[in-house]
Order: sequence, then C-alpha cells, then structure tokens
Amino acid sequence: MEIEELRSFLTVVQEESISKAAVLLHLTQPTLSTRIRRLEEKLGFPLLERSWDGVVLTHEGHYFLPYAIKLLQDMQNAQKVITSYKDYGFEQWLKETNDDKLYITIGINPWLAPVFSDAIIKILSHEFPHQKYQLITRTTNSLKCLLRYGRIDVAIYYENEEEITPHEEYLLEDEMILLCSQEIYSFLQGDLTRLRYLSKPFLLFDNPGLANNRDTYRQLLKTLQIEQLQLVDDLSVMLSYITSNIGFTVLPNAATLELQNIYSTSIKCVPIGEMIQPLRLKIAYEESIISVNVVERMTEQLTSRLINTF
Repeated sequence: MEIEELRSFLTVVQEESISKAAVLLHLTQPTLSTRIRRLEEKLGFPLLERSWDGVVLTHEGHYFLPYAIKLLQDMQNAQKVITSYKDYGFEQWLKETNDDKLYITIGINPWLAPVFSDAIIKILSHEFPHQKYQLITRTTNSLKCLLRYGRIDVAIYYENEEEITPHEEYLLEDEMILLCSQEIYSFLQGDLTRLRYLSKPFLLFDNPGLANNRDTYRQLLKTLQIEQLQLVDDLSVMLSYITSNIGFTVLPNAATLELQNIYSTSIKCVPIGEMIQPLRLKIAYEESIISVNVVERMTEQLTSRLINTF
C-alpha cells in the first residue's frame, strides 16, 4: 500500500468525483482510476462505487476511511516531530534510547499496562537499579512487529493467532469478565446464557482490538449467541454506554481491575468462567544479554507477584 494511493483515495472521497480529484492531484483520470483500483486490489475489497453521478463509498469504504485518514495523520505527525525534535530539547534522549547498551525498551499490551507497569518498575528498580529503561504500550500485533524489527527488547502481550515470536514464554492466564449494568445483572439472575435474550447490543471493541483478537471474539460471540453488535473504539465511551444501560461487553480481567474500584456501584463485573477460554499472557524478547537477564528475573517476579491477581 503506497501513500500516494491513500491520498488519491481520500481526495476522491472528498471531491466525490474522480475527474475533480484528478485535477487537484494533477493526474489524468485513467491514472487516478488505476491508483484506486490498485489500492482496492491490495486491500482485497472495493472502496468506491462508480456511477454517472460520481462516486460513493462502499460499506467497506466507509469502514476503511477513518483508518486511511489516521494513517496519513500519524505519518505527518511523526514527520513533524522528527524534523523539529531539536526544538523540543530531546535530541539527547533520542540518542540514548536508540543505544541498546544504555536503554532497554519494554512494550506492554494496553490492557495489561495498569497491572504490569507498577510491577515491572518495582522489579527493575530492585533487580537492575542502574539499568535505564522505557515502557511503551502497543497492541499485541504491533509489539510482535516491533520485536522483529529490533525496536523493543521485551514485550508482554496476550497470545493470539498471529505469528509467534522466536523467543516467547508463557506467563499467566487472564480470565474474561462480563461488564454490565445493574439492570442487566438483575435480568441474568446468575445465568449468563440469558445474555442471548437481551435486546441490547454487545459492545465490540473496534480495530485494533478486533484485528488482534479475532479468534477470541469469534468464540465469544458464538458461545454467548450474540446477534446485536455496536462498535466502540474508546474505553471511556464503552463505560458510559454500560453505565447508561445501553449495552454490555466482555473484557480481560486485567483491563477491569481498576474499573472495579472506580465503577463498583454502577458496573457489575462478572467472571465468565469456563464459558470462554482464558487468554494466555506471554513474554517475548530479543536474544541479547541484557534482554535475557531481564526476562529471566521479570518472568519469575511477575508470576509470583501477580499470580493472585489473576
């Protein structure tokens, strides 16, 4: 997928016309049409429907549009920061964090960060007091890619169906938790199979959650016989929906631990139990002396510290 293909797609959508977009892009119409068609072939689905009245987005195009915009925005934002990083005064920080001998970078799945961040900081401070480190949060698939490219040294994530990294070890299992309003909780009467009779939607986390956990979501929707769905892409919005009794969802236990204290009176957290297979937590790493030593200590310490949490 090329940047110019995305820009061409966005321009066509904005102008609602291939001819008008071609003028703005200083391209011929056949050239622009070829770009769009090539992008559709790479994606594997149609983006636009063409007619004498112009072009309109397909259903797939509607879904893809926000991600195309975000992709270009992310690249432009990165370009602005990189080309002016001296203005922000972190030139030295960039040099240090890119030095494998000075810094170790640990990536954590966002769902796990609330539980693992404090534990990791305490372990590193006690076991490796002179080691400089950086914690970042990314989705599981992004963490695996960053490991393969050597951008991070250690990653902690949920196991999924994507390619397994070379050096990966099992940590813990994290059970799934139903989050619902008091009204829904009362309706269930302790029987989760009654979820199928609800006239309220299951709140499904959109990409990247959906893309990173396809097998888990498929099992969940099938087991609970979910028919109504509503996509959400923000945890705060999801919680507002739940407290307003608009819908319900299922999240990993690690993602709900802080919420259980904050929303203890308005959101009920119910363990799913054996209905849904627990998610397996993995720790993966680059095979360097620093990484191996850190992982050995972290694996032992994290397991003992968090075993009761999960």
